[in-house]
Amino acid sequence: MFTTIRDNAKKAKNRCKKRPKSYVILCNSEYMIVPIKADMNPYNGNFWFAGGTPQFFGGSPQGDQLQTMQQEVREESRETLRLDTINGQVYTAEPSDIDNNTYSFSYSLNWDRTGTPWNDDVQEQLPPNQREMQRLVSVQRNIFAGRTDPNEIIGILVNETNTVFAPGSNVFNTSHTATAFVIFIRDIWPNL
Repeated sequence: MFTTIRDNAKKAKNRCKKRPKSYVILCNSEYMIVPIKADMNPYNGNFWFAGGTPQFFGGSPQGDQLQTMQQEVREESRETLRLDTINGQVYTAEPSDIDNNTYSFSYSLNWDRTGTPWNDDVQEQLPPNQREMQRLVSVQRNIFAGRTDPNEIIGILVNETNTVFAPGSNVFNTSHTATAFVIFIRDIWPNL
């Protein structure tokens, strides 16, 4: 079947649309919960962008921003965590020539553990959206005390999360996510 020029133009326009993506880090005054992205994409089995690296919870819209982040925290924590509200904005990355997405990073002090255990024994039985993260790591705030250099902050983060040699570490180091971690750890978290 042939496609018309109008159909092709419509498809190209849709690829160029801005797509908002919302992310949140769960924290308190002592530690933050850092999800570690799976090495392999659970939807197709391929390596994926920044595989094996520290992440914020989040993703593509599933309602308004809070609803999206609540759903993503529920899925990516394998229902072990619950997000109540968002407390503040960390960083927003606007679309660029090579990426049409808008990335919005936030933090929350208002979250709880659900009491459901993280269970690796049933990982293959879980739906792909609950296999996007391979584990959760509690990272203590005090290890970053007085640190201001972005490379040093990211170095400490990847050491603490045991992700120094992650498959996606080269992409992570220059990602919007790494920038958001630096801003959160250096500029926001010490004042909470």
